[in-house]
Amino acid sequence: MSIKITMYSVGLGAAMLLEFRRGDRTVTVLADGGDAGAGIRVADEVAETLGPIGGAAGPAQPLDLVIGTHYDEDHLDGLTELVGRGVTIPVREIWLPPVADDTLSRSGSGSTDVTGRAPKDEDTLATRFAGDGGHEAYGAYLRNKAATLDQLDKFEQVFELRSGTDEPDADSSRDLGGRDEALGLTRFRRVRRAARCRLAVSGVEHVSGGDVLETGALARHARYVWDLSHPDVVPMELMRFAARGPVERPLLEMAVASIRNAVCTDAINAGALIRLVDALRARPEIRRRQIWCEEGQPIEFGFDGASGRFDRRSVRGQGPRLTLLGPTERLVAERRDILPVGALAMTRLQPYERLKDLTDSNQLSYVVRFDHEEQGVLITGDTGFDGFAVGSDRVRRYYPRMVRHLRDLSVIQVPHHGGICRHFYRVLDDAGFPQMSKPVYLLLSHEQGSAHRPGDQFMNYVNRLGTGHPARLLFTAMPRADKASALRPLAEPATIVPAALPRDVVLEFDGTWRAVRHSVQL
Repeated sequence: MSIKITMYSVGLGAAMLLEFRRGDRTVTVLADGGDAGAGIRVADEVAETLGPIGGAAGPAQPLDLVIGTHYDEDHLDGLTELVGRGVTIPVREIWLPPVADDTLSRSGSGSTDVTGRAPKDEDTLATRFAGDGGHEAYGAYLRNKAATLDQLDKFEQVFELRSGTDEPDADSSRDLGGRDEALGLTRFRRVRRAARCRLAVSGVEHVSGGDVLETGALARHARYVWDLSHPDVVPMELMRFAARGPVERPLLEMAVASIRNAVCTDAINAGALIRLVDALRARPEIRRRQIWCEEGQPIEFGFDGASGRFDRRSVRGQGPRLTLLGPTERLVAERRDILPVGALAMTRLQPYERLKDLTDSNQLSYVVRFDHEEQGVLITGDTGFDGFAVGSDRVRRYYPRMVRHLRDLSVIQVPHHGGICRHFYRVLDDAGFPQMSKPVYLLLSHEQGSAHRPGDQFMNYVNRLGTGHPARLLFTAMPRADKASALRPLAEPATIVPAALPRDVVLEFDGTWRAVRHSVQL
């Protein structure tokens, strides 16, 4: 076995273990760990796979690299569980999500305004939370988000809108052991649930604010609400602007719900990040990095057998090789300056075919290609491939050097669980994916019978590929019945009893690829 890929069944989340055999050792990479509940099993499975060095009495084999693709809790919380296992699961290096602290930009305190400046490591949430005053920085971040929620409450009162925070707290069961309360997240969890209920009633498929990109009128209402949601806007200004503001009350209510959802998601994801950072404090031996590409410039790394790490000096070595394709410096800076996406993504509408949006955390996902034994494996997190677009994510022209690395792939993690992917399918087209003649495996991880995943973008793309395309689809959960029927022609047959638990997917390469484990029979 030269390559082995395990995609763990974690519901709506992701966790993938990659194993690359080189000589007398195996290079191991874990991308994400699922949510807190799934992370327990993921950590158990990883520990069993790694095993001891030199027999039962030896020390545990190390994970060479752990990648937290982005800071959504359904990807990061499982890594906190794994890191918390201590020396029972050694880790050489971890890549943390490079999300800049948006409260330092124009939406935050003016004395430290970094708007327009190139991102620096010290501006990122992970670095700020890991510092000596990390919990103070985290507290300040939550206070900034809470102040925006307070202002939205005032906005509703002035405009006499229906409250978006009066629904029951259906997320209270997720407060594992009082975790949310301890981190100050209880209010954010409750308000986000209410906002999502309001958006669902309005027929919004996905819960990020940018997904309500349906009309220019809604975009104007969202910009208007956000401009009046800053903590320094006093009630008198609200009253003065109310007289000349938008008058379509349903759109105002939907815009408020969208912004609330985005603000609360920022806070909740920050909680997931500080939990991981706190776990890493007890593991000083783990090297921590945050990294991004320059515009249109992939970064290539090779594996150095002596140090057990990926570095740029070993690109021409034995392998495996890693190519970082995202996020880009432009995306890190832009997403810092325009958070929350719930409002401002709506202002980026274009007259051509509209792209549904993602949260900023998703757009800043790591995009990594691994090459070994002339096989390419693509890890995507929840990215929308915005960093591939030339100069701006509004255009439909992509950097050739980035697109080139999406050619000749053998395995692709479909971004965002097969949900909204923005530029991804267009970039695949530019890379010649519809014309591929060799087999390629598309891996999807989502919750059982999901109402929204795989999404319309994925369904339309698969339909356009046609039944003769060599792509093979593998799932960790059964899609909804109507979607399963449409996807059946390209689905990989189950290799074990259908619906057997757990529904992990296992692929192996040893001269040829084969599905060793797949229990979802479409």
